[in-house]
Amino acid sequence: MFLAALALTGCKKDGIAPAVNREDTRLDVRFVFTDRDLPLGQDRFVRDFVNTLCRVDELGFMLSGTTALDDHGMPIGSWPAVHIVADLASPQQTTMLGRLDPGELHYLDVRLGPSDPHAPPTGALCDTTAGDPRWSALVVKGVVDSNDDDHITPEDQPFVIRCALPAEQEMFRIHAHTSVTEGMTATLMITVDVHALFHGIDIADEPQCIAPSLFNRQALANLTSRVLGEPN
Repeated sequence: MFLAALALTGCKKDGIAPAVNREDTRLDVRFVFTDRDLPLGQDRFVRDFVNTLCRVDELGFMLSGTTALDDHGMPIGSWPAVHIVADLASPQQTTMLGRLDPGELHYLDVRLGPSDPHAPPTGALCDTTAGDPRWSALVVKGVVDSNDDDHITPEDQPFVIRCALPAEQEMFRIHAHTSVTEGMTATLMITVDVHALFHGIDIADEPQCIAPSLFNRQALANLTSRVLGEPN
């Protein structure tokens, strides 16, 4: 911190501070996976809405069309074509967004899915269950305690939640804060509450949640409100 402070203040000569290159003021984003207020354990155990034990093995989604807003709701940076990928298998993954104005960042306006929904889908978000490949907005896979003994064993049933990308990729707002110092790179940590993803969902009742069912729609609604920070 002391060295960082020196780098920012520098040495003054004749009362003139050294110039700071505003192009070096940048923003990175990283997701932090939690179980309510605690970090998600290495076993990745969480409980669904009816308190059934689940193990989450995969969780992924993509954001794009990102605009950063200050505490007054004014834009301080925009990256419409940059994809921010959340992947439970890579919790340390950081996405470099790019340049923005210094100040207090309080919100991100984003949309689910890629910047071009007609681009060929790739990776875990590529859904081929209906034949032709198409984008998924959210994919969650794991194992649910289907025999209700409060343990996850080989006898328990796998589950999958795969939500199709909505035809209208509406913007939604994430409430997340960081300070952006001129000439430096700030890292915005976005909390992903995995427990909140299962709000209103009984996994054992519908372990193959692929069709546009009630639980499928609930999971997508949870993602854009309860999961990514505060409900909007």
